Amino acid sequence: MNGFRLLLVEDSEDDAFLLLRALKKGGLDPNYKRVDSESAVEEALRGETWDMVITDHSLPGFTSFRVLEVVRQCAPDLPVIIVSGLIGEAVAVSAMKAGAQDYIMKDNLARLTPAVNRELRETSLRMARKQAVVNQEREANGSHSTALASRSEFESRLGKVLTDAEQPSKESVILHLDVEQFEVIQVTFGLDGGQTLINQVASLVDQRLRATDTIAHFGGGKLRVLLQGYNEEAGRQLADDVLQDIGGRKFSLGSSEMAVSIRLGMDIIKSHHKTARDLRIA
Repeated sequence: MNGFRLLLVEDSEDDAFLLLRALKKGGLDPNYKRVDSESAVEEALRGETWDMVITDHSLPGFTSFRVLEVVRQCAPDLPVIIVSGLIGEAVAVSAMKAGAQDYIMKDNLARLTPAVNRELRETSLRMARKQAVVNQEREANGSHSTALASRSEFESRLGKVLTDAEQPSKESVILHLDVEQFEVIQVTFGLDGGQTLINQVASLVDQRLRATDTIAHFGGGKLRVLLQGYNEEAGRQLADDVLQDIGGRKFSLGSSEMAVSIRLGMDIIKSHHKTARDLRIA
């Protein structure tokens, strides 16, 4: 899969070049970011969305075991492949038990592309299964759309995020999406037509979200999105992507198709936010 987002944990530029060349030779051209410190790994995982982590085992001041710990904390569904020239069988087995999907020796990079393709497929299947479970739960709770959480579910998850936000290193983001002239749309197409439009907009936004994110309908033309572990830069990037997606789309309402405009705002959840009332989620 070309264009997948790769976090590459590697302190050697030469080894990173060889690894990326092996991927390109196998038909893969990832969008990647190379980091070489423990703090940079954590910052990248908390601030951006990735499809895979490839890490060396021995790095300055830390090892792949620490990378695995940080991944479990920040993005537990993210696959990790270790590519190393200095890893024994016992260490490799321990790494697999700790959560690594595979380990590959740097002198055998021919294995890399098949391993990456396999894990991308497996991740897609895992996400599909997880989404199916979420959809069943939402239907059981009476949600109007498989892309939408109930308001109570949203507020419950927000409460947990507010507790986490007391730790200075943790940030999250709330996006506020309001469909403009929604009352006019409801008058024209009825309540069912308005709900259909909300469902379609929510489903389009949902395609940009991770399994840990939450989108909910707050009545009328209001949608709220909780992005756990996002910093301000990542939140603004996602907001721009969502606006571009919606601006380039016509939505079907019966026999009609129409474009919609969205007002979009954003709150950064900080340590001084103690309750939902401190945030503009209504």
